[in-house]
Parts: sequence; C-alpha cells; structure tokens
Amino acid sequence: MSEGGNGATPNASCPLCVKGYQTPETAPDLVGQKRKLGLIEKGGKDVVTGQKVVSTTSAKSQRLFVGKLPLSTTASKLRNAFGRTKIETIQWIVDHDTNAFYGSAYCQMASLEDAVKMQSLGSVPLVPSKTKKRKHGKARIAFAPLRENERWPLASFAETEYPPIG
Repeated sequence: MSEGGNGATPNASCPLCVKGYQTPETAPDLVGQKRKLGLIEKGGKDVVTGQKVVSTTSAKSQRLFVGKLPLSTTASKLRNAFGRTKIETIQWIVDHDTNAFYGSAYCQMASLEDAVKMQSLGSVPLVPSKTKKRKHGKARIAFAPLRENERWPLASFAETEYPPIG
C-alpha cells in the first residue's frame, strides 16, 4: 500500500510509543481491580476462579495512620484525643522536598489491642466540643502495617511535640 502514490509506507508506531510511554515497574493490583469490577464477592471469594482471596490491606499492626489532622495539632493533643490508649511514638508525615507537614501522622501504639480498639472507632475527635458553635473535625484512623523490608521508625527518628512547619 502506498501513500499518495510515491511508494512510501506510513509510520507504523503507536501513539503511546510516540509519546515515550514506558511500562510500569510494579505489577498491577489485580485483586483491587477485580474488587472495583465486582468480581470479588463479600467474604473474599473470586467469582472467576472460585478461590478465596487473601487481602493484605486490612492487616492489623500496632502502627496506625492518623489523617485529617489540623496543622495546629501537637503530640499532646493527639495523645489526649486517644484517651486511655497509649501511644508510644508519633511520627509526623512531611513533604520530602519542603519538609512541610501534610496533616497526617503514624502512631505506634503500646499494644495490638490498643491499635485494634482505636482503629475500630475509625475516627476520633481531636478537641472535645463543649459548645455547639464550633464544629471540630475528626481525625481518620487506619492500620498501617510495615511493608516488606521496611524499618520503622528510622534510626534518625526523634519525636517532636509540634509537627514541622516547612
């Protein structure tokens, strides 16, 4: 097939190759994709293969992720919000480039029971509301298990009362 009668063949590269697309280095989350498509029933049974799917996302650990924190929060306020449960360490999550606080933290609980108790709440009010005029947000809580070969806290970690302001 010639284009315009001059005998030249059209360029046969796809649009992704032209834009410099590279394949991802990590494997896709097929279980997550199947969940989104509704191919995994409640209880973790794969509709296509009939096998039980083991989810690692709900693994329990003593480390909790606490999000939606106000930028004015302190370690003392966070410990008070958790009540009787004991937080061993608090590590503020910051931007790697600017060192600005994201409004989230990792909290290492004293025991797995404390972590399960707090995570089951799902959220916790940071400041008890004594008046109905001010509405305070609630911090979100979720398990944050360590990834493979992850060491936490880092050797250079030192807990601070206030999160970094950047």
